Amino acid sequence: MSLGRTKEESFMIKLAELTHYLDDGPTPIEFVRIGQAVGISEKSAKNAVNMLAQTNFVKKIGTNAVTLTPQGERLVAFLLKQED
Repeated sequence: MSLGRTKEESFMIKLAELTHYLDDGPTPIEFVRIGQAVGISEKSAKNAVNMLAQTNFVKKIGTNAVTLTPQGERLVAFLLKQED
């Protein structure tokens, strides 16, 4: 069953899909790129990042990039499990 997703949930799932892990942790990804991939504007992507950072699901890297936090990784795993 396909569940409706909020823009923040869609953003986090796409971030997880695009993230590559190196020896020193996940690679930061520009939030505009993630927003484009899920079909939201740059302003909406920025708002999603701010909300997700405040709730400790993503970590801002500089002014344009983000990575998932361990808490964010757990949430994505939970969201994907709901789809099964």
